Amino acid sequence: MFFLPAFKRSACFFLLWLLIASASVFPQWARTKGPEGVAVSSLATIDGTIYAGTEVNGVYVSTDDGLTWTARNAGIETLEVTAIVSTPGYLFAGTFGGGVFRSTDGGQSWIAPSNGSNFAVTSLVIDGSYIFAGTIGDGVQRSADNGATWTAKLTGFLGFDAICKSGDKVFASASNYTYVTTDHGENWSNVQPLEGASIFSYYCQGSTIFAGGRNKIYRSTDNGNSFTPIDLNFDFSIVNIYSMTSIGSSLFAATSYDGVYQSTDNGTTWFSANTGMGPKDVRAITATGASTLIAGSHYVGIYRR
Repeated sequence: MFFLPAFKRSACFFLLWLLIASASVFPQWARTKGPEGVAVSSLATIDGTIYAGTEVNGVYVSTDDGLTWTARNAGIETLEVTAIVSTPGYLFAGTFGGGVFRSTDGGQSWIAPSNGSNFAVTSLVIDGSYIFAGTIGDGVQRSADNGATWTAKLTGFLGFDAICKSGDKVFASASNYTYVTTDHGENWSNVQPLEGASIFSYYCQGSTIFAGGRNKIYRSTDNGNSFTPIDLNFDFSIVNIYSMTSIGSSLFAATSYDGVYQSTDNGTTWFSANTGMGPKDVRAITATGASTLIAGSHYVGIYRR
């Protein structure tokens, strides 16, 4: 029988411990079993089910924490799905060119809106009994009847890319302008701290708001009264921040060209978190529970860690 000398055994144990510790500190991404080769544009975790909106393949659903995926598109006529949100009893899918479809059976079947069936929807947010949809060409639309009909509430801009609700405020960003309403869309005012900033995404946690821009994240800790720009050191010269989420005290940002970034100090500093990920054009990210992240990429399917 062969035995390693004591000092070599100690070195082996230390190396094993180092590998285990590294794996826990830097968890790795892995490709999920489908949908293969699709471009994911939105992700949402709702009551334990994960919904993925894609650019040309409609809605995919996972009920096993992102391991496997199934298409659920019965009734959806426009398969570019840009946003997914829910209210009790309803699921909503914003499409680019077909308006907002709604489902009352968890996405098994979908119903088209009575009007606005040509809206190019980019974003959705729930505001109490109202649903707001940002669109390209038709401004910010609002529904007061669970998505059956829609009314324009903010117009005059080419397109609204991102919408967020924080407290009694709803924020809507178009190109280099951001607007806010405190009366469910009846009146809007310009958000001065974000004037001139291109905003592609929001993540709201209580009175703290994170706005994902170009090469920057803008953070507000006073419900949007003021914003502080935070630079991220990317490998590419121009990087858009398309989606954000959190797990515990860690924030995560999905970026074009540079994968996923993580912050453990409430967004003050950020570092790359791409171990195991292939092409790094990530358009959406969601947290499914206490520790699992799902990232949707552009034509490389879905990653999980």
